Amino acid sequence: MGFIHYLHFDMPLGMKADAMVMTVQDLYPLTLPGYCSATRKAYFKHLTRHNTRRAAAVISVSENTKKDLVNCLRVPEEKIHVIPHGIARDFRLMDDAERLATVRQRHQLPDRFILYTGMHKTHKNLSRLLKAYARLPETQQAEYSLVLTGPVNDDTDILKEETQTLNISPQVMFLGLIPFADLPVLYNLA
Repeated sequence: MGFIHYLHFDMPLGMKADAMVMTVQDLYPLTLPGYCSATRKAYFKHLTRHNTRRAAAVISVSENTKKDLVNCLRVPEEKIHVIPHGIARDFRLMDDAERLATVRQRHQLPDRFILYTGMHKTHKNLSRLLKAYARLPETQQAEYSLVLTGPVNDDTDILKEETQTLNISPQVMFLGLIPFADLPVLYNLA
């Protein structure tokens, strides 16, 4: 029958193989209060528990997710293998001053900034990031802008409103989705 490595909690029930391995990124529907309805939470918990039991091994991307698997779903610790995400070769230190300057200019980036890359979703806790940034002394806010990248959605509008409420909107930049080729440069500039 073969081997299956499934990369999500919703491994199809009829899927069969000699050995099945499942990767679990996180359990935020179970660990983040109020993130989803009770029905969705129950569905996620039931299906994830069922699939972790039928899998020969479970890959967790972090020690924290491993802890959540043990505590929330009672997955035996010895069945879980922590394998963090890798890093693409493009993400390295750069000394190409022209490329750095070009990307800085293209995105109109300040000299110094704190960088967030990723989705603008509730479970990413960006509201807390904004509140933490707002608590920095004004001198540090003036020295370091906060730059957020990622696809724009309804949550982005909520975050922009929050920057207004927190009086930090001049220091916070929302770049939207940027080309992948620019990401390693942004990491170098941050």
